[in-house]
Amino acid sequence: MTLAFFGVLVALCLRIAVVDLRDLRIPDRLNLALGLLALCHLAAAGRGAEQGLGRLAFAVAIALAFAGFRWLHHSRSGRIGLGLGDVKMIAMAALWIGPLHFPLFLFVASAGGLVFVLANSAIAGMMSRETRTPFGPFLAFGLVTVWPIQENLW
Repeated sequence: MTLAFFGVLVALCLRIAVVDLRDLRIPDRLNLALGLLALCHLAAAGRGAEQGLGRLAFAVAIALAFAGFRWLHHSRSGRIGLGLGDVKMIAMAALWIGPLHFPLFLFVASAGGLVFVLANSAIAGMMSRETRTPFGPFLAFGLVTVWPIQENLW
């Protein structure tokens, strides 16, 4: 059962990555699908209402924290550093990844993004402050890398 959910998760994350790379945005419908799939997995795995409510509360707290980080960065720099789709995807990932593995998820996603930017800068020349890099593909990579670790699939 968990492998089936993982397959759907990978397909959905690939779709999110492709759309974000192409359009520089993550549609709400894809984030909603990601969240609903996480809740379905929790229910199918028999994790119980208590863990489901705990994950929902964690996701809301994460959404508020990252929305706050987004607002703070924008108020200080005048630029948008993290899109709302990214904030929503991070919150939906929090439904999949509990508090214990969430820092690892953020590390993997951020490190992937950093390696991409550094490699792109080295190959294509210096990136300007105006260069926009989609974060969704790296969030997707972090999610499909860390969730199986949490579920002991690796």
